[in-house]
Amino acid sequence: MAIVSTEPDKGVAAPPVSPSASARVPVPEVPQSSGKRRRSLRVAFGVLCLGLAAWALTPSLLTLECDQAVVNAPLVTIRSPIAGRARFVPSIDESGMLAPSRQAIEVRTQLPDTGRRDEFDAELATLRSRVEQLRVQLQTIDALAQQLRGDSKEYQEALIRRLEHLRDAAKSAAAQAEASLNQRDYERELSSRLVKSGSVSGLEYISNGYSAEAARQGVAQQKQLLASLEEELHAARAGVFIGQGDGRANLPYSSQRLHELAIRSADTRLSLRQDEARLASVKIQATAEEERSKLRDCFRTEIEGEIWRRHFEDGSTVTAGSVLVECLIPSEIFIDAVVAESNLTRIRPGTPALVSLSGSDESYPAIVTEIPGRVLRRADSTLALEALPVGAKDAHVLLSLKPGSSAAVGRSVRVSFQVGPPSPFSWLRR
Repeated sequence: MAIVSTEPDKGVAAPPVSPSASARVPVPEVPQSSGKRRRSLRVAFGVLCLGLAAWALTPSLLTLECDQAVVNAPLVTIRSPIAGRARFVPSIDESGMLAPSRQAIEVRTQLPDTGRRDEFDAELATLRSRVEQLRVQLQTIDALAQQLRGDSKEYQEALIRRLEHLRDAAKSAAAQAEASLNQRDYERELSSRLVKSGSVSGLEYISNGYSAEAARQGVAQQKQLLASLEEELHAARAGVFIGQGDGRANLPYSSQRLHELAIRSADTRLSLRQDEARLASVKIQATAEEERSKLRDCFRTEIEGEIWRRHFEDGSTVTAGSVLVECLIPSEIFIDAVVAESNLTRIRPGTPALVSLSGSDESYPAIVTEIPGRVLRRADSTLALEALPVGAKDAHVLLSLKPGSSAAVGRSVRVSFQVGPPSPFSWLRR
């Protein structure tokens, strides 16, 4: 069967076809419903492929994965200020009770230095002995002074009684002298009248005159003696004792001794106050030296946090300044992730993330806290692990776990940053 082409050949004139001949060639007819069905199937298949592609690409567009990350934490280094034997001991809480759940480290020196303490102890013993002797001496002086006060009072009372007797005797003598003077004056007056009549001789008259004058002088002496006794009695009652003779003292022996004892008591009290002040000062110095000695002889510290590294065996000897333990700070555990600098446009402080432990199905929510760049702000010696190495176009990103989450320090993790879709012009920044 020959195939007849309906397209005219270019450059070759087609032979004329008669209408009768074209009517005799059969043309196949295509059904319209079958073509529409195939087109619908093609469109549905294309939409399905686009949906699957969008579903597969959406996580990669909204999350940023990082496999180079590790759990790290700052360290607290505890050193021993003294040399001695170190061991772990139970911790003591604020109420003074043992806390078995916590630990403490105690370093006790094997050769305690007691030189200064011995000096203070010897000085304290000497001062205590001197203070005690001065107190006994002061008590003895006070007792003797009290006894002398009693003796002085007795002497004063006896002296007052004696002076009163002498005063009374002087009054009697003065009264007798006045009576004798009156008699002598009468005799002289009588003899003066009789001498005029010639009954009495002139010699007797003169003799009576001398006797009256002598009696007058005797009265004056008795009055002077009485006044002197009154003065002594008044002074004795006032506590002033007038001695006898030209170099007489104004105090009896007991009162003089009282003055001496008062001076000695004042000196003793002054020495006692000085020694008591020195004793109090030495006690303060001894207490301070005892505290310093405890710090020199024994060092004790509570362990806060988790021990990361231990640099001594329990009961071993350590030197002054040596590291005992390095402890983690649980509240400051962080994730150190290394990402490409080109992704920093999508990561900001506060960006949420999901941290998955390597080799485990456990995952923890986290949040970006800091983007330090190529160098961490903390030295490696202050961290549990050294900082991760970064490439020429990489940077550090630090994350913190949300409250209630924890992860083992030193574990490698995978970090999924929950970022938005990239900017359509982000390729221009690369």
